[in-house]
Amino acid sequence: MCSVVFAFLLAGTALSGSDGAWQSSQDASGYAHPEQLVDTAWLAAHVDDPAVRIVDSRPRGYDDGHVPNAVLLDNNLTRDPKNTPSFLPLQADFERTMTTMGVTNKTRVVVYDDRGGVYAARLWWLLNYYGHSNVALLDGGWTKWTIERRPISTAAPAAREAGAPFTARPQPHWLATASDVVAAIDKPGVKIVDARSTAEISGRELRGAKRGGIVPSSVPIYWEDALDPVTRAFRPAPAIAKLYRDRGIRPEDDVIAYCQVGMRASHDLFALRLVGHDKVRNYLGAWDEWGNRDDLPLGAAPNGARAFVGAKVWDGRANAPVDGATIIIKDGRVAAVGPAASTPIPSGAERVDVAGRTIVPGFINAHGHVGDTRGLKAAPEFYTEGNLRSQLNLYAQYGITTVASLGGDGPAGFALRDAGRTAPPGGLARLLVAGPVIMAATADEARAEVDRVAAMKPDLIKIRVDDNLGTATKMPREAALAVIDQAHKRGLRVAAHIFYLEDAKALVSAGVDIIAHSVRDQPVDAELIGLLKERMICVCPTLMREVSTFAYGETPDFFSDPFFLRSADPKVVEELRDPKRQEAMRTSRAAREYQKALDVAAANLKRLADAGVRIAFGTDTGPPARFQGYFEHRELELMVTKAGLTPPQALRASTSDAAACLQTPGLGTLEAGAPADFLVLEENPFDDIRNTRSLESVWIAGQRVPR
Repeated sequence: MCSVVFAFLLAGTALSGSDGAWQSSQDASGYAHPEQLVDTAWLAAHVDDPAVRIVDSRPRGYDDGHVPNAVLLDNNLTRDPKNTPSFLPLQADFERTMTTMGVTNKTRVVVYDDRGGVYAARLWWLLNYYGHSNVALLDGGWTKWTIERRPISTAAPAAREAGAPFTARPQPHWLATASDVVAAIDKPGVKIVDARSTAEISGRELRGAKRGGIVPSSVPIYWEDALDPVTRAFRPAPAIAKLYRDRGIRPEDDVIAYCQVGMRASHDLFALRLVGHDKVRNYLGAWDEWGNRDDLPLGAAPNGARAFVGAKVWDGRANAPVDGATIIIKDGRVAAVGPAASTPIPSGAERVDVAGRTIVPGFINAHGHVGDTRGLKAAPEFYTEGNLRSQLNLYAQYGITTVASLGGDGPAGFALRDAGRTAPPGGLARLLVAGPVIMAATADEARAEVDRVAAMKPDLIKIRVDDNLGTATKMPREAALAVIDQAHKRGLRVAAHIFYLEDAKALVSAGVDIIAHSVRDQPVDAELIGLLKERMICVCPTLMREVSTFAYGETPDFFSDPFFLRSADPKVVEELRDPKRQEAMRTSRAAREYQKALDVAAANLKRLADAGVRIAFGTDTGPPARFQGYFEHRELELMVTKAGLTPPQALRASTSDAAACLQTPGLGTLEAGAPADFLVLEENPFDDIRNTRSLESVWIAGQRVPR
């Protein structure tokens, strides 16, 4: 299902009222059909144009803000559940919907959503099917619109004079039936594209179908590969053309695409037509029909193996990256990795061309929080499975494939941890949990609390030994030492929140397993360094934790970073821009003290790393205004540019070293037998650590994380 906003574009001309056409920057894109797209600048100049009808096809969020004068389309109206097997809206119903939205046969229609066009593309296809080709997608959609801080309205569209009713003129050449697909199997000059995920094809994810599998002779192509991973705008024409050409699809071929209900297939067809494939059809019955009909044939799905070829690959160890390498992924694990010449590709494996890219293990956050935050608020009612899933998905979207939640974890978190032990639920980062943070006042209370939390079966225990710059009571040392002793008796390791050097020394001497923050009151000394090395204790720097305490005293630079804005809640960003809020932080004693503490922490990180202390990448993200996913990339940047580590040191801390500190065997590396958690980057982070933000795709357990 999808909702759509329509706009009409004609290349090379200039819009001048209802009888004119338009000129857009898309003209120079090299697209065969640039009229299918409008850019944000063009739309911003035409939000009040009576000849243009803008339609918001997002499934939610319209009331919170939309493009000015956009109308909301109910996605349910783009699919008729009674009209099986195609679910195509009946002509009279579609005409009524368009007329109600103010669309006539002369209207330029522009469609947008916040998912890279996957909702909008379905209505683009429907309008073309019903004879209205004056429809385009907003390139980059709501994501790009908000990144550029274009105008947003919560008002209803301005009233317009009623036009003539919309009259549909069905164009059957846009639609394929099951019979058409059967006739196309193995037919020369005809290609069948499967836009579903590998989990659906393999049958692990049936989505209401009786059987998994694939239509014989069809080619799986992931729809998001046509998009820029940050702005969600369409890639340049050569890149899109290559995507399909590499799968054997030529411009002269007749193409039939299918997915589950016709939405992702519409996006593939949009991209194909954008670069000159004019013979495209949508099998709208899709797997909803094919997967439930025993009389339709099933093809041999790929053997489950996937070969990533041509990239520079780093294994997460001290080794140098391998140029032109091949990685074989099967059953969620790395089957083989190495130079192309010595890493044969199994017969039947799907080939993924990643030439020019860099592949690194997925990042591991050894100190994050997956909990009760929503927006800038934290409250127990926000600790729900749905909210936890949303946070884990956000981490995954940014390439954080495993996160250790150090405190505040309840039953819902433990359940998600357990579900992900064999294979993480689709699109979610792997999760480790510590349960409630122990903050007992006496040794006896501490031991009782450890026993209570241990019964929940956490991955480790968390204690907090800090006085918040003298404003709170610090956990007594005897209680903290009792926690360490009791936890070790229960076979559990302990991570400690600290601020002061003396507390770090005392806890390390008592056997704490992870120091979860930097020492921030003074330089670390030889005694602490010696203890950390002798006992092989890890330290999490969490530099971005300090940044979050003072950065909002003004508008931070990252508020203009598209990599941040692609997932940031605009309402949260605006709240943090509030002058009164910024003034309060700017004049706060705590903000000034923690800003100084950042300098101490960065210097200490350099001393520890140079001395050979193992560093476990961690950020303390999760609480309000500590942005999960994005802050991890800024942490890597600070580790290099402020603390002075090299990119390889920072990358090891975020992969194999973090995994070793958390005792999660196999994670953090790309070696035979390791879980297939990895990132595909467009640029090389060894050249510039900020290139971790050139994130093209994320893979967890061999499955691509959808955006």
